[in-house]
Amino acid sequence: MNGAPSTVEEAIQRLSEQRHGVTEVRLHHAGTEQSFEFDFALADKADLDGVDSALERFIEGGELSRRSIDDYIMRSARFETAARYQGGIASYLYGVLAREQEAEQGADVSGTSMYEGKYDQAVATLKFFDRAPAEAICGIVAFHYNQFRRAMTKTRSRRVAEVALRFESILHSSPWDPSNLAVLPDSSFDQALSDSVIEQVVTWSAIPLDGSANEAAAEIIDNIHDQRPPDAFKLHLIAAEHLRAAGAADEAMHQANQIRHARSAEDWYENFRLRTQGERTP
Repeated sequence: MNGAPSTVEEAIQRLSEQRHGVTEVRLHHAGTEQSFEFDFALADKADLDGVDSALERFIEGGELSRRSIDDYIMRSARFETAARYQGGIASYLYGVLAREQEAEQGADVSGTSMYEGKYDQAVATLKFFDRAPAEAICGIVAFHYNQFRRAMTKTRSRRVAEVALRFESILHSSPWDPSNLAVLPDSSFDQALSDSVIEQVVTWSAIPLDGSANEAAAEIIDNIHDQRPPDAFKLHLIAAEHLRAAGAADEAMHQANQIRHARSAEDWYENFRLRTQGERTP
């Protein structure tokens, strides 16, 4: 190990105690040799807490800019064992900044976008951390990509989890909550950490689906075509269910037809078509 002879028992003991750094292991047997490198990066709780404190200061500052993100990185840089955790959060924050800038510039919503790469990079790191900010970020990104089953498990971000559960239930024709999900008490990080587009989509997705939210539904329908495909999918679904509950079956089917070819909506569409069949104008 690291160039020094070791028995198997000694190697097991040393590797089980290692927390940080790279350990080189070379195995020898009957003239055959194999080499391995183990990179340990187990974060100390105190350092994880320090990164979370720096993030809270970032949130309290109320500013999203390259400078504010760099300040967060500088404040949390001394928590060395939590460097990966800090880096995952920073990747997400840079992704939020990129998306906000795209929204301001009116970027094409149909193509690929830089912010998605940052979001993917953040989730690839943060999915291994059992921390509230990490869970919130992973839940937000899963919700954005319509990975509802994954997003609904992020219970420390209750609002995102409840809205994701609504979508998962609707798509699988299970009982779902038609009440106003926006009134749920929320002490999680998702409101503080979501970009403004996702925040708006979550808000729209949480409207009551009992036919009473006519003003919010009209706003949704007016804005669907300005959304990226994953978000447009969610809003067509919400609009269709609202319109049916409001007694506007023809308009509801028009919304449903916009997503009828999406694989994840196939079962829902067939069920929705049967539910509205006797309600439409002859």
